[in-house]
Amino acid sequence: MFPRTSALPRGLVMFLAAAVVYLLAVLWLRRVELVQVPMLWHRARTLLALQARVPDDPAFQQSLTYGLSPFYHTLCRLIRLQRPDFLGGRDFQLETIRTREGGEAFFAHYEALEAPFDQEPDPDAAAELVIYYCPVVVRQLAVLDSAGRVKGDFPTLFIAEGHPFRKVPDPDGRFERLRVRALCHGVTDYEFSVDRDGLIDEGRVTEGDLQAAIDGSERKESETFDVTRVVRLLDSSRPGDLYRGLKLLEWGDPRHLHLMVPFLDHPDPRLRARAATLLVKDPSLAPLARPLLHDPSPRVRFAGLESARNLERWEEAVRPLTSDPRPEVARAARFLLIESEDLETARDSLLHLYRARDDWITGHDCSRLGSRELAEAMLSWLEDLGWDGIPPGLDFNLHTCVPAAELREFLPRLLLLYQTWEPDFSWRRELAIAIASIDDPAGNELLSQTMAPEEFLEVCERARGGDDD
Repeated sequence: MFPRTSALPRGLVMFLAAAVVYLLAVLWLRRVELVQVPMLWHRARTLLALQARVPDDPAFQQSLTYGLSPFYHTLCRLIRLQRPDFLGGRDFQLETIRTREGGEAFFAHYEALEAPFDQEPDPDAAAELVIYYCPVVVRQLAVLDSAGRVKGDFPTLFIAEGHPFRKVPDPDGRFERLRVRALCHGVTDYEFSVDRDGLIDEGRVTEGDLQAAIDGSERKESETFDVTRVVRLLDSSRPGDLYRGLKLLEWGDPRHLHLMVPFLDHPDPRLRARAATLLVKDPSLAPLARPLLHDPSPRVRFAGLESARNLERWEEAVRPLTSDPRPEVARAARFLLIESEDLETARDSLLHLYRARDDWITGHDCSRLGSRELAEAMLSWLEDLGWDGIPPGLDFNLHTCVPAAELREFLPRLLLLYQTWEPDFSWRRELAIAIASIDDPAGNELLSQTMAPEEFLEVCERARGGDDD
């Protein structure tokens, strides 16, 4: 016979049952923190270690939606669990860094997605393509602690191509800083450090005259040009090396530009585009730009536009791109055609951009292209905007780009707009100069009644083309 065991007291049983229920409830409520995040973080760390040994493993092949690999997908799930508004990312680069507290954290930089990574792409959605005249890479940053917990915000940086993040030890050696060559024409080094709460923006490294520093850096690149190094970089299989090689060609001896020609046919459109930006350095290479204008990648078509200016009858090659299905390319083609010596071509493009109310066009010198139609487009834009949100230069261009004779028929509308705007509104002064340039009695009378005498005289002087000072 089995020995008899005494039953547990009923109160103890109920207490234990309640404790189990409580623990299960806590585990359920904190399942993300206690179970899911650790599991995904363990898988991400395992894949990161595997990537160093077997970079061609299927886990790193872009076989999923939006060009994600299983590794990228794991990191997207990890971040999404903790930040529900995170859409996703690809091309993740994950590295360790010493924090200000002396511990270890991970920083990830990646290309942010514009749609949720776990949803099928909408075939009808016209996703915006970010393209720049200069070679930049848009990267978003994230910091994770040693347990895979996301810390801080996700800043976005515009990084010069071929310039990866570098880890720089702090002078006292306690922690590391991230240094990156950021921005585009304002190229400079920025630094970040990491603490328990995430990234800390340490600001710009370059001090003093930034442009002088840029010019000095470019001269140094040119003076120390090593064609052997360029050939070695361009022969690499690593995209970063290829970007660096093309960058060195940009500031090197133009006689070696032929080394970039094979990249005009590279399967990666970003490298084709980067190579296309170098064509402008040698007008004799201009014929190579013609097929780029028909490239299937809008990024490459965009990059080829500037070099197309060296073609004979370049307007004929560029004009079809004003109807490009990608608005960024069509817009760039319009801006380029404004530089045409054919005034009809230039006026047509300028007028199109003003009628489209492209904010960037207001900073363009249009003094040689004034017309009645341009005055109508400018004035209609000002009327619709009212006194708030006027793009810089729009009011100024009305009297600097359009001759007074073309403005005269619009005097009633100009007077009404002038009376609508508040007296202390800075843009009203530019409108007053446009009115004074017409030199009509009705306009002059209104201005003299609403301005101090010395201000009225100054406005009239400017309307006659006098000094603004």
